[in-house]
Amino acid sequence: MICLRCSAKQSEPGVDRCSSCEEEFRPVSGLWGVNNISQLLLSIESLKSGEIDLDEFRERFDTFLELWEQFSEKWGLSEATVPEVFSLNRALDSVYGTSLQELEDSIEELNQALDEVDGLSHVDPAALDRIEDHIRLFCRRVCSACAAVFTKLESRGGDFASLLDNFGT
Repeated sequence: MICLRCSAKQSEPGVDRCSSCEEEFRPVSGLWGVNNISQLLLSIESLKSGEIDLDEFRERFDTFLELWEQFSEKWGLSEATVPEVFSLNRALDSVYGTSLQELEDSIEELNQALDEVDGLSHVDPAALDRIEDHIRLFCRRVCSACAAVFTKLESRGGDFASLLDNFGT
């Protein structure tokens, strides 16, 4: 995890403060643990309460998007959809295809949050609520789809390494 305020990489999981800027990390209702999503949601809360301004919020959101872009580039999601990246044969598509489409749909939630952030010209509580909803849905849908993939993989006697082998990554 990195700090969305100062971009410092945190050396230990589960820390409650940034090792560099002392930003507080804490869990957010509806999410498990402390991570970059919880930091993003706390940034929305801080913007609503006036603790940070719109520019600071945008900087934190941009830092999160930089992480997302790195992930997207690593997995080839910048140029293709999740189902296209994994291009499953018919037998595997019948098992994993729905979950992979759910991953793709979750990315659309993040894109909608980005569109909302891009459209902010002032602190608009209704827009911030929509951004929060999109981020939460992004997180929930990603987690749900990944859990479904791993459950199906496990039921077929596989493990993560074999999943990657099957998907050709």
